[in-house]
Formats: sequence, structure tokens, C-alpha cells
Amino acid sequence: MMDTITELELAIADSIQQRAWQQNYAAPRSRWCAYLNQVCLETFLPWLQTEYAPRASVFLQPGDLVKGCAIEWNEKRLVLIPEKNSDARELQIPQEWIDIPEWAGDYYLAVQVDSDDLVMRVWGYTTHEKIKAVGTYDPSDRTYTVDAQFL
Repeated sequence: MMDTITELELAIADSIQQRAWQQNYAAPRSRWCAYLNQVCLETFLPWLQTEYAPRASVFLQPGDLVKGCAIEWNEKRLVLIPEKNSDARELQIPQEWIDIPEWAGDYYLAVQVDSDDLVMRVWGYTTHEKIKAVGTYDPSDRTYTVDAQFL
């Protein structure tokens, strides 16, 4: 039996995209990482605050250093991991979000940012415990990878 896949799709405001893209970074990779993090955070957090958690707040936004951003509420931490890629076969989580105790989340959300159509999709989630149990660590790029079947 096949599970029904439910995605959360949020519109990215043009103003958020414009502001995120205007950040100045020397390296294109750093600029892209900061862009994805900011678009993800500024689109998801207001939705979360309106729908479920008015007191939710930014825990950490490492900017261009690490892909992802974290939100806290009710003593829980969500880590959003944005990608441009629409290939939903796996989630790659930077090691810092898993192995630094002060950064580790309770839940990790797989997010696709479609900057062409101005849409952000949350297509899956997992827990820290599941990542440690079924994720594969790659020391060459310092990421944990979790197959979509475990999300």
C-alpha cells in the first residue's frame, strides 16, 4: 500500500526573495546558502507563528556558514534544511545540525525552495533519533543523508 504524500506549500513573497538576494558575499556558494536560509526562514516562520505557534522564534540562522536554520517553540527545535533541487529521494543534513549538541534539533524538515515560481515546499521531515539510526554519514562532505523512505 502506498502512503499518501502531503506537502506544505508556501508562497515566497517577492520582497523576501529580493532582500535575500541582495546580500553581499564574496563567494557565490556562500551567497546561495545565505539566500536559501533567509528565504526559508522568512517564509516559514510567519506561517508557523500564524497557524500554530505564536511564540515560535528564530533559534539560529548561521547565514552562509551552514545550510539550514532553526526555530524554537515549546522547548522543541525545528531545523529547516533548504535545497533548490526538487529531487525528493533523500535529505542531506550538514553534520553541524546533528553533532553539535547546542544546534541539534528535535525535528528536521526537508524544504525545496523554487526561486523561479516563488514557492517553498516542505516535502518531508524526520527526527534527530531517526537520522542517527538510519542516516549515512559522509565524512568527505560532512553530511548525514537520509533516504526519502525514512522521512
